[in-house]
Amino acid sequence: MSLQLAVTKDSLVSQVAKQLVAAIRRGQIAPGTRLIETEIAQRLNISRGPLREALQQLSQRGLVVKVPNRGWFVLEPSRSDLAGMVVLRAALEGLAAWLVASRRDARERETLGRIVRSMREAAARANAERVRQLERRFREAVCRASGNRFLLETWSTIDDGLRLVSTPDPDRPNLEEEVERCERLLSELTEGTPASAGRRFEEHALASGQALLGCDPVGLACNRVTHAEEPVAPLAEVGYPLARTASP
Repeated sequence: MSLQLAVTKDSLVSQVAKQLVAAIRRGQIAPGTRLIETEIAQRLNISRGPLREALQQLSQRGLVVKVPNRGWFVLEPSRSDLAGMVVLRAALEGLAAWLVASRRDARERETLGRIVRSMREAAARANAERVRQLERRFREAVCRASGNRFLLETWSTIDDGLRLVSTPDPDRPNLEEEVERCERLLSELTEGTPASAGRRFEEHALASGQALLGCDPVGLACNRVTHAEEPVAPLAEVGYPLARTASP
């Protein structure tokens, strides 16, 4: 494991936690990797106390797990776990969109609009990594604009878990299509009904999950696996009320 982390004296535990999260997200520390406290503490030139506190923070975020008598490991979610996370993220993003569309706050719309405009600029420069970063920032901003901090905190935890196993897909639509998709989502927030906005965001999240899993995430979460080419089942089929009331 190659690990070179820069740690400042300011808020040591927080800095260690942030650097470990960044290393995990970059794939520098792979899912399933055992985190040896003595090795990491030596590399960071810190004591094991702050490191353990940082690992506890990551555990609360669902990024690492402590196995009795074995130590700390980076989370390696099963396909069933991933399906559950995808479905929950879809429900949260759908609810966030419903709330944002209901609020009709001009400042929130402008913030979201700036992100989407930045996406288009990045796509024009063929900067795929930047487009992906901004797409996530857009969804995060929608959850933040919902005004519900519990929703945002839960979404962040779930999204962190999914990012552990998410890698750029060469078969994904081109950057222009990525941008257009977010532009349509933004338009739904500003011009559609709360129910239709919730449904569109839900569909977007489930489609991303299908690309990750290779099958319908709702079906897998309900132990009803379907093939990747089959349409994603809406959450309404399993009793999710927001999707059930969404306009077609």
